Amino acid sequence: MKPSLRALVIGLALAAAFACVPSPAHAGTYAVKACADGRGEADRWGPNASYYVGGRIECPWTPAVGGGLSVRTSGGPNSAAGSVVFTAPPGTTVARMEGEVAITQDNGWHVGIWDFQHGKWLWCGPTNPCNTFGTFASFAFDNFRSTQLGAFVICGRAACSPGSSITLKNVTTIIEDFSQPGLTVDAPSGWVRGTVPIGIDANDNVGIRATELYIDGKLRGEARRDCDAYRAIPCPNGGGSLEVATSDGYADGRHDVGVRALDAAGNVATSDRVVSIDNTAPGQIGEPAVEGGDGWRSSNRFDLSWLTPPQTGVAPVTAVEYELCPAERPSGDPSCRRGSQAIADPGSATSRSVLEQLEVPANGAWTARLWLRDEAGNQSIDTAKTLVLRFDNEPPSLAFRPLDPEDPRRLRVQATDRSAGIARAAIELQRQGETTWRSLDAGLEDGGFAVSIDDETLPDGTYAVRARAVDHAGNERTTERFANGDPAAIALPVRVRTQLAVGRPKRVRIKKRPKGSNRRYRTKLISRARVPFGRSVRLQGRLTTPGQNPLPGTTIHVFEQVEVPGVPERQIGTVTTSRTGRFAFRLPEGPSRIVRFRYDGTRTIRSGTGQVDIRVPASTSFSVRPGRVVNGQVVTFSGRLRGGGIPAQGKLIALQAFTRGRWRPFATVRADARTGRWAYPYRFDGTRGLVRYRFRARVLKEATYPYSTGTSGRRRVVVRGI
Repeated sequence: MKPSLRALVIGLALAAAFACVPSPAHAGTYAVKACADGRGEADRWGPNASYYVGGRIECPWTPAVGGGLSVRTSGGPNSAAGSVVFTAPPGTTVARMEGEVAITQDNGWHVGIWDFQHGKWLWCGPTNPCNTFGTFASFAFDNFRSTQLGAFVICGRAACSPGSSITLKNVTTIIEDFSQPGLTVDAPSGWVRGTVPIGIDANDNVGIRATELYIDGKLRGEARRDCDAYRAIPCPNGGGSLEVATSDGYADGRHDVGVRALDAAGNVATSDRVVSIDNTAPGQIGEPAVEGGDGWRSSNRFDLSWLTPPQTGVAPVTAVEYELCPAERPSGDPSCRRGSQAIADPGSATSRSVLEQLEVPANGAWTARLWLRDEAGNQSIDTAKTLVLRFDNEPPSLAFRPLDPEDPRRLRVQATDRSAGIARAAIELQRQGETTWRSLDAGLEDGGFAVSIDDETLPDGTYAVRARAVDHAGNERTTERFANGDPAAIALPVRVRTQLAVGRPKRVRIKKRPKGSNRRYRTKLISRARVPFGRSVRLQGRLTTPGQNPLPGTTIHVFEQVEVPGVPERQIGTVTTSRTGRFAFRLPEGPSRIVRFRYDGTRTIRSGTGQVDIRVPASTSFSVRPGRVVNGQVVTFSGRLRGGGIPAQGKLIALQAFTRGRWRPFATVRADARTGRWAYPYRFDGTRGLVRYRFRARVLKEATYPYSTGTSGRRRVVVRGI
């Protein structure tokens, strides 16, 4: 048995009474179109039918073929019904509907727009039959809220004949939404710079129409979504982002950022944040330094320190940036390398920060450029300060060069060090049969280093040779080989020997001679000569090579050194050898001294030295006044030192008397350092009879006085005793 129309209406009304809930005080609305503007959408409209009543959705509607949202009858029993129903999205209700309708109502059919939530007719129905006679008329109704309504046809008597229908087109449904959007904002919590994306995830039961970004209360960006007015949920949900161009007129510091999400009905959700902006790079570091100095080192580990400039009201410094370039290469060169290191403690203007354990890419000198990066990522290489890092862990390459016949005493070593360069070098000799090595400081030259062996002073013999070089990084290498791999050795002497004989000539008779021949003499050179005070002396010499071969036309330098501590040697002249290798030099008067004659030699002839020890006795005047006295009277001994060179404390002079067969001292006196004068009074008190005394002054040798011991002339004093 079919339910009656009354029972159906009452059942729907009761269901609606239980489903109805109070509406919020504030809600937004939006419109949803169906079968309008020639489009085929009828979202959330659904047909329903029983018996011979059919509901159909035929969009788009066109005048030529008709269509629309329609329910048509072909006859049916009581309560036979059909409908085309719009269902509002969850959380929303329909607040208004308008459009065009064509109705044919006859033969017991009730036709109109029915509120399926509350079970009541909203337009037409059984009490207000409507007929448009096949034409469309406009309709509109509001001031209600329902989640489900639509075109409805129902048989209201025992049986109904065919012929009734309802068709809707160009329908606009006003949806009321009571829900706020859900909004999640992902904004950076630290300091930011440049263009910063603000992540937004917004969702709503009817979709999100737009998101908006506000900074310090001003709209700075928005994103509007494509919404479809033919959809009951017209706008999409989901995430997105809005960008903040922090350099677009924003001062460094903290700013209020607000995000708004608007749903399809215009409901708003907001989220507020505080964003810290800093677009200014930190200033230059102060007093950069390489810990341990910027010299060459063999360990590829560098600690760089600096002072960080003050950072007030801006992002703190969090890292140091660096660029390493080969020396003399500009910044940005392909050979440069960049990197960074986080700074746990950025230091301050008074405490130093350190970039620890920095490594350079390879051996050599590198330019390190340092600049700072803050928490916002600001940095500028234009603020960089430079340091030089020098690394070399490779020792020099060494090999002895072949000996040069034109300069056989010179040992040369080929030495290269492509990074640090040779700092110091030495060549060492070990005489065969000995265990010690003699070290000679070598002089650096292009391509290596060299030393000239003094074969004049070194003992003759065969020597093993080795070379040692240290570069500026402390790397060291030793070699005992020539470049061809042979052991390095040298035999001394390497130059032709010379003999330089010098001295004061003395004519000496030759004792052995043929019987009956005349006396013969030869000249002997005395190397230790005593020369009277105030006299010059003629010195002679001869320069020869083995076999008494003379070296003619050779320059010989003459030096003298006064025998007083601290007085340096000085050159006093030169002489040139004759064709027989002989030479002569007149030494002017002066104090005791060593006279040295020096031949410097050549690359192939060995140098030679000869010296003469000249001894000059001291000289002083000597007088006694008066020359005749009586016992008990006083005489004065006086005099003056000649020649100068008197020590600052004066010169000691011994006064001697000849008694009992020899000279005996009886007093000492000291000569004045400035004038050389001296005097000594003496009283005779033990003379008996008439006595003739002999006296003299003796100038004694002292280390600080440039004369040997000398004696004055003798003086007599006649004393008459008691």
